[in-house]
Amino acid sequence: MSRVRGLKTMEKMRRRVTVGLLVGLLVAALAVATRPAKAQSAVQGLRLYVVDGGSIIIDAPEKFGLTREQVKNSNMSCPVYLIVHPRGTLLFDTGLGDRYAGRPFNEAVLGDPPDPPPMASFVLVLKTVKSQLEAIGYAPSKIDYLALSHPHVDHIGNANDFAASTFLVHKGDYDMMFGPDVKVNPAYAALKNSKTNIIEGDYDVFGDGTVVLKFTPGHTPGSVCLYLPKDAGAITTPSPQLFAGDTLFAGSIGRTDLWGGSMDDIMDSLRSKVMELPDETIVYPGHGPVTSIAQERHSNPFLTGN
Repeated sequence: MSRVRGLKTMEKMRRRVTVGLLVGLLVAALAVATRPAKAQSAVQGLRLYVVDGGSIIIDAPEKFGLTREQVKNSNMSCPVYLIVHPRGTLLFDTGLGDRYAGRPFNEAVLGDPPDPPPMASFVLVLKTVKSQLEAIGYAPSKIDYLALSHPHVDHIGNANDFAASTFLVHKGDYDMMFGPDVKVNPAYAALKNSKTNIIEGDYDVFGDGTVVLKFTPGHTPGSVCLYLPKDAGAITTPSPQLFAGDTLFAGSIGRTDLWGGSMDDIMDSLRSKVMELPDETIVYPGHGPVTSIAQERHSNPFLTGN
């Protein structure tokens, strides 16, 4: 199959599987608790909190090449994850932005500049990320490390609050954010002055194999997934867990038609990195329903070729 024909086939496939993906997004948005929830851990001291980073209200399935008959609701949640490890704390993604809290969603338009009506996306933030973190004893000053799955607007809304943390980032995404001739997004501008660790390949955050940033370029040049193995050193989780950002979704994969995206790179990341993980690995996409490596290996049309 030629490259052009292959890309056209993948685009048709994307439209078909996105129908199923978007149908589940509102359910996922409601499932993200406004009160942080602690995941189980066999070792006291390693904790995972899920924080509500807000929801995107999109009444325009046409943005995805779909019709209103195909998708009745295309809203999506934007979770934030806090890892508390005996050697420090890591925040993964930062949500849509606390500045939207308390505002009617129809007055909170996403994007700079936003898409014009009727394609505009809106933001609903019921509770600030900062207040949720403070409620469990982790004000921004107590966050040692910050990592972004990628620097798109729905993942970086509160990044400036964590400018005192050490910023873990691959060069590809750092250049997207702060490279020459780049219009810097004000939501993360303060990170330019943060202590920054330009990482390469997979990165073991705490040096014991328990919390790994897996390098999965494709959606953006420096995209990462957060991986918690089942067994690593003294720490055991109920099953391996992958927080996939916008690299892998239930039945679909991340977009590559945005600036810096690459279909070749994301497919290589999925095949050589993500699909090498154990079948029992639970996958938490950046938006939408929870899935597993086994489920995606056997049914995701981008990975099965069907």
